[in-house]
Amino acid sequence: MEIIENISYMLQYSLKCTKQDTTFQEELRMVQAYLFLQERRFGSRIHFRLSVPEDLPQIMIPGMSVQPVVENAIQHGLEKMERGGEIQVLVRRMETCIEVTIRDNGCGMEPELLAAIRRGEEVSTKRVSGGIGLVNVSRRMEIFYKQTGLVDITSELDKGTTVTLRYPCREGEEAECTNCW
Repeated sequence: MEIIENISYMLQYSLKCTKQDTTFQEELRMVQAYLFLQERRFGSRIHFRLSVPEDLPQIMIPGMSVQPVVENAIQHGLEKMERGGEIQVLVRRMETCIEVTIRDNGCGMEPELLAAIRRGEEVSTKRVSGGIGLVNVSRRMEIFYKQTGLVDITSELDKGTTVTLRYPCREGEEAECTNCW
C-alpha cells in the first residue's frame, strides 16, 4: 500500500509542480517518496540517507528542483553499481538560505562533461546523458531567484558527484502550506 501511496503522491506532485512553484517541504516530501521507491527497487545495492533539520522555514521554491538532482545521482552515478552505492541528501539551514547537498559515491563525471554542465550546456554522451536535468534545475533557479551561483557541482571520476543547491530565504517569507508533512 505504501508503494501505491508514494507513486500517487509523485504523480500528483509532478503534474502540479512542473507548472507552478511549491514549498520546500512539499519538494522534500517528493524526494522522500522517490527515495522510498528507489529503496524498494535497489534493495541493499544502494543506501540512502536523508538528513533534514526540523526548524526549516516554509519558503516557496521552484517545483521539481531537488528531486531531479537526486534522480540524476541514481541514474547516472549509482544505477550500474552492483553494491556499495550511497547517496546522501543533506539539508542545512544557513543564515540567508536553505542549502541542499546531494552527494553520491558513483562513477562521477569526466572533466569536460562537468565543465559543459557548469557552462549551462545540455550534454549527451555515450556514457552520460544527465546534463539536461542539472542544467534545467540551474536555469529555473536563476529565473525564480533572479540570481546566479545557486547551483554548485563537483565531480571526480570513479569517486562520485556532489551537487549543492542554495534556496535564498527572502526576508519575511513564510509560504502558505496546504499539504506539508
